[in-house]
Amino acid sequence: MFSGMRDFKRKSDDFIHEYGEGVVRSRLFQSGFRQAHHRVTTVADHSLNVAMASVSMGRVLERMHVRMDMQDLVLGALCHDLGILGRYQKFANSRQCCSGHPKESAAIASTMIDGYDARIDNIIRCHMFPLTPVPPTCREGVIVTLADKYCAVCERMLTFKGRRWKQRNEAFHYSA
Repeated sequence: MFSGMRDFKRKSDDFIHEYGEGVVRSRLFQSGFRQAHHRVTTVADHSLNVAMASVSMGRVLERMHVRMDMQDLVLGALCHDLGILGRYQKFANSRQCCSGHPKESAAIASTMIDGYDARIDNIIRCHMFPLTPVPPTCREGVIVTLADKYCAVCERMLTFKGRRWKQRNEAFHYSA
């Protein structure tokens, strides 16, 4: 059994705790549990959902012998929407928010993450592709971009059904 099989038995939550606990425990991320996003969830819950979906996709690809940097994947997913926090003070409208929050998110993440590098920057800045013109250049960026769209669609579909997104991220709520 190759080493990837052992990791495949781990839960997605384990990867988030291992690689992203510093981000999740931050006061800024925790404030994301208080800001609505996609009408049925919060910025922090959405980011955790994107991280879990990204880890799941990344693990499947690893089973197919595609190399994946799980740390960059988790950090990029957790930080991809931090620039949305305080959106009504930063952006005049939704269009400006869509195009401007990736840059804001990258700037915030660069101050939060030790070892912040070009790959994490690319994951965060390009996650809104194709709504923004530059596509991600690494496979982790492609995965976060797809996971973000997948989670957004799931969240919006619940809006049409009149239900709220099931918040299953209580384990990541920390008191500041």
